[in-house]
Amino acid sequence: LQTITSASPAALWMTDAEGMIIYANKTWTDWTGQSNEELLGTGWLQAILPEDRDRAARKFIHDLNKQRAYEVDFRVRRYDGEVRRCIATGNPQYNADGVFTGYVGACTDVTEKTVADIALQLKNHELNNQIRQFEFVTDFMPAQLWTFSTEGELDYVNRQTEHFFGLPMAAIVGNQWLNYLHPDDKEECLTVWQYALEHGSLFECEFRLKNSADEYKWHLSRALPFTSEGEIIKWFGTNTDIDEQKQLQRQKDDFLGIASHELKTPVTSVKAYAQVLGAMLSREGEDKKAAMVMKMDSQLNRLTNLIGDLLDVTKINSGKIMFNKTRFDLNTAVQDVVQDIQHTTNKHLLVMDFEETGHIYADKERLGQVLTNLITNAIKYSPHANRVVVNTRLENGEAVVSVQDFGIGIPEDKKERVFEQFYRVGGSKQHTFPGLGLGLYISNEIIRREGGKMWVNSELGKGSVFCFSIPVGKKD
Repeated sequence: LQTITSASPAALWMTDAEGMIIYANKTWTDWTGQSNEELLGTGWLQAILPEDRDRAARKFIHDLNKQRAYEVDFRVRRYDGEVRRCIATGNPQYNADGVFTGYVGACTDVTEKTVADIALQLKNHELNNQIRQFEFVTDFMPAQLWTFSTEGELDYVNRQTEHFFGLPMAAIVGNQWLNYLHPDDKEECLTVWQYALEHGSLFECEFRLKNSADEYKWHLSRALPFTSEGEIIKWFGTNTDIDEQKQLQRQKDDFLGIASHELKTPVTSVKAYAQVLGAMLSREGEDKKAAMVMKMDSQLNRLTNLIGDLLDVTKINSGKIMFNKTRFDLNTAVQDVVQDIQHTTNKHLLVMDFEETGHIYADKERLGQVLTNLITNAIKYSPHANRVVVNTRLENGEAVVSVQDFGIGIPEDKKERVFEQFYRVGGSKQHTFPGLGLGLYISNEIIRREGGKMWVNSELGKGSVFCFSIPVGKKD
């Protein structure tokens, strides 16, 4: 028994019925430097710091008198002078007749655990202070601020958010905020949010939230993950009220839609009269006059295209753009568009560089519209070049179409903005290239709604490569 107990990291001890120590293992003597004779009886108390000694003795005597389990913490001065914190526990023992015979117990050194507990308490205290400071600051900010847990549940909103909903935080957190999200926006919002959670990427989405007056207001929501040691520990986000901007956008779209429709009918009539007049002049041998009418017809075509772009923008913004999807061979469709445009340009050679892409399921006319826009742009923005390269290929299970020009190129800081509505690259050359800045916006929206994406690689002064991808293998 002595061999076994001597190997224990805890100090093991036994008492008689009067509470006198009758045995302690070697661990206690190693800790305290006391001899076996010094620790027996009540001698063990001398190893305890004076500040803790009386309390430990009183607790022991109290539990001894009641013959119940004993537990107390105290500090011991080790043989080398270092102070250690210990917890002593003892269990009452009884003989076969049920008579109390004393205690069997252990004394455990908990110094490291105690230090760790204190450090944790200090850390938690510091963290709580930081949280209170964060909440204090955010409550006075005009924006709606919120945080989400790594599991994707709302766990904090600031005072401005509570004011918008007219509800306390407790009625919004968790998944309760979904009750105030417009039903038509819920699916897209949750899809985008789930993607951000899974990839640890920027969350950005527009949706409508119901306010305290039961009115839905448009918001732009953005969030980023906060990481510590490479792991996401919290999501911080904002909601910005964009309802007024949305109303202005709707008014602008309504105006463009009405204006475009009102322009379309008279332009169609003028174009028809111009064609009739041109034919009459040609029959009468008035070739110069006929050529002038043909130029007018060409400008009317440009005007018709601009009106078409404006109508497409209003359809896109209102969600009313229609798609007539069919399954077709991509290379054949691209070739048809390239050949049609080649007939209208003499300066540029349209080079076709095709790889096998197979069939895709998409709106053939809309895809042709996108490709036409990219090729005509490539011709327009490379006035001193003589070729444009159209390439098709397969990448990562998607069909990719690219149009490369060797023209003016796009500055690095402008590349992301070229797909914005009404945006045109500024600079000294801007006046040379007319247009409303709608073509790339419309093209990008068409591709996005087809389940693909569009991007550009460009080097200023050397040209640009516009690319778009389309999923393959659908609707076989």
